[in-house]
Amino acid sequence: MKKILVLVPVFSVVSCGMLGCVSQKTTSDSVQKRMTIVEAVEKLVVDPMFSEKYATALENAKKQGKVRPVVTIMRIENNVDESGDAKTSQMYRRLQSVIRKTAKFEIVDPEKSIEDVSPDFVMSGELVREETGELSLNLDIEDMQSGTVFWNEVVTPSDSFGR
Repeated sequence: MKKILVLVPVFSVVSCGMLGCVSQKTTSDSVQKRMTIVEAVEKLVVDPMFSEKYATALENAKKQGKVRPVVTIMRIENNVDESGDAKTSQMYRRLQSVIRKTAKFEIVDPEKSIEDVSPDFVMSGELVREETGELSLNLDIEDMQSGTVFWNEVVTPSDSFGR
C-alpha cells in the first residue's frame, strides 16, 4: 500500500512535466472577459483621451449655439456572413440607446436625418468572426476635426446573432 501511495505523487509530477499541467485558476486568469456594448460605452466616457476630445468638442458646440457635440453612429457592418446588416440592427439600436443615455451627445442617424448636420464624432462598428469562431464587435470613434480614430474597443456582441 505504501508503494502505491508513493507512486501517485511521482506519477503526477512526471505526467505534469511531460504533458503540462492546467489548473482552472490558470485557465480562467488567461481568458480575458470582454465588455458588452454598454460596458464599453461606460468605459468610453471616463477614458482620458475621450475626456480631452469631448471637452474641445463641447466648447466648439456651445460656440455654435448647440447644447452638445453631435455624433453620427454608422450602421454596424456584418462581416460574418452574407445575410447583410439586418442581423446587426439590434446591436446598432443598443449602441444608439447607450450613447443617448450618456447625455453627452446629440445623435444623428445618417439614414433618418433630414438636415445635413456636420458631426463632431463618427462612431462605426463591424461584426467579425475570430479564428476561434467567437463573434466580436469592433467599435471605433473618429474625431472629425482631426480625422483621427481616438478610441476603439473589441466587445462581445450583446445580442444573439442567430435570431
